Amino acid sequence: MRSLSACCTLLLGILLTGCGSTLKPTPELALVTNYSTHSGEPYTVSAFALNPGDGVLTQISGSPFSVGNAPNSLAVDPAGKFAYVADLGSFDITVLKIGTDGVLAPIVGSPFPTGNNPQAITMHKSGKFLYVATVTPGNPTPGAIWASSVDANTGAIVPLSGSPFPAGQLPNSITTDRSGMFLYASDIAAGQILGYSIDQSTGVLTPIPGSPFAAGTFPFAVVSNPVADYLYVPNQGDNDISAFAIDSSSGALGPVSGSPFAAGTAPLSAAVSPSGGFLYVTNAVSANVSAYTVNSGMGALTEIAGSPFSAAGSSPDGISVDTTGAFVYVTDTALDDILAYSISAEGSLSPVSGSPFGPTGGAPTSVVVVNLNTQ
Repeated sequence: MRSLSACCTLLLGILLTGCGSTLKPTPELALVTNYSTHSGEPYTVSAFALNPGDGVLTQISGSPFSVGNAPNSLAVDPAGKFAYVADLGSFDITVLKIGTDGVLAPIVGSPFPTGNNPQAITMHKSGKFLYVATVTPGNPTPGAIWASSVDANTGAIVPLSGSPFPAGQLPNSITTDRSGMFLYASDIAAGQILGYSIDQSTGVLTPIPGSPFAAGTFPFAVVSNPVADYLYVPNQGDNDISAFAIDSSSGALGPVSGSPFAAGTAPLSAAVSPSGGFLYVTNAVSANVSAYTVNSGMGALTEIAGSPFSAAGSSPDGISVDTTGAFVYVTDTALDDILAYSISAEGSLSPVSGSPFGPTGGAPTSVVVVNLNTQ
């Protein structure tokens, strides 16, 4: 069933067209990292145009676009001008200019070197800093976060003074909170969340007092709420989700009442709707998507009627909610495609007509939806 917001967007577009207005629906782009390839083809990032009326994806001309070796994660700057791809196999960051037509092209100087095995990447809310979680096996402290400054005009990155910063055993996912004051990393090997304060002028990271904070078994990902001080962590080994309240002054984490909350089998990735009202989690082994409403005052999760939602392919991994809050997109690493869902007013999911979309180019992992109006 088409979501309420999607229906309103489509109706508004029809009315405005009839009135001769030049106002257009939000143009969006779904970017997907393809971790492995077939028949010796290059590693790639796929780009899909997103129809704002029905959520249908159409691959951009020239897609997929070549990047480094084994792209695992990507981030986009707030202006929607550049995509930053963590290449797990080549130990570098590919930076791609995003054209207004969705075409991707490497910037001058790309790729940029980073630490060993870059697992995850995130952009600071200001667009001034980029953070990459890396792992060097055999080191006494193998985990690290590499930090760089970002040139807003060219997209180029330069390592920050003091980088890299220690980050436990195996940081697998990183994110900033809604204010951009704090950064959090899930340490999948140690079952903990690492917290850092971010110097707003220099981007330098300093451990938060009390960090690390205990999570569940194999905390695979970490995601923050865009409108409230909450953090959510899918625990792959426990089949549940840890929920934390963020102290807005110190960045310290405290458990939300009722946490952890039950999920499907082997929850991997999570995404919060732009309104902050819904949380969606991919379950790799049960091959479905869990959906929850978020209590705005307490951060607690309540599973939505009908959840978990099936038709999630064979091996759902990455997940993203589009910038209007109307659609959810999920990568299927086994079937090389993207599953699309519309979101109802209550947060339930229904497959978009024509879903799944692809092929992507080989074992898609992460997916990020970009608003091109911000360029």
